[in-house]
Amino acid sequence: MPSTKSVRLAAPLKQFKIPIVSWRPNSKEFKDFKENSRITYTVPDPIKIKGRKLFRVAAYDVNENLLGEFILPEKYYPIWRRLVYGGLFQEKMFEAWIERTKGWRKKGLNAVEEQESILKKNAGVRFVDYLLCRRLVLEELMQLRFDSKREPVVHTLIEFGIRDSRDWLFETFENAKKQEGKYLYLDPTEAKNKKLFGAS
Repeated sequence: MPSTKSVRLAAPLKQFKIPIVSWRPNSKEFKDFKENSRITYTVPDPIKIKGRKLFRVAAYDVNENLLGEFILPEKYYPIWRRLVYGGLFQEKMFEAWIERTKGWRKKGLNAVEEQESILKKNAGVRFVDYLLCRRLVLEELMQLRFDSKREPVVHTLIEFGIRDSRDWLFETFENAKKQEGKYLYLDPTEAKNKKLFGAS
């Protein structure tokens, strides 16, 4: 069981809401995404509403048109940052592997090319995984209510924070529980748990 010094979640994870991804884009789909569907986010802007510290984040389309804004509770900022920058890293990795493997034939690859082809596929799947996580998080953030004295809970960000820190984005709940089930009880947003979750 978790150490008494660690801060526990009010309700531990009993299942994963974020599904495991197996689909990856091909070069054409990736190019189409970058040209037509890519969304960028501003650096979270600190604000105060009714004495509560929050962050405002704006979203823009590929033509730099404002799509809208959402509010991010302060305690989730480090996990949101990991989600956004982790996604950017996977995007750049996938893009680099596309460039590296451009023009390769599909069959008859040598051993090194086979390995690099696998790395490209892995980067593509991870990129899609981060996009899916981000979409699920945004759906939840847009439904948050700040009308009570209790801090709102962003379940998908908590789950992402736990799974990303343990490299569980491709693990089933059952496997994660068998490996290190104690993390399913701990709150990745708490300062006392910072070391456990490798948060910055």
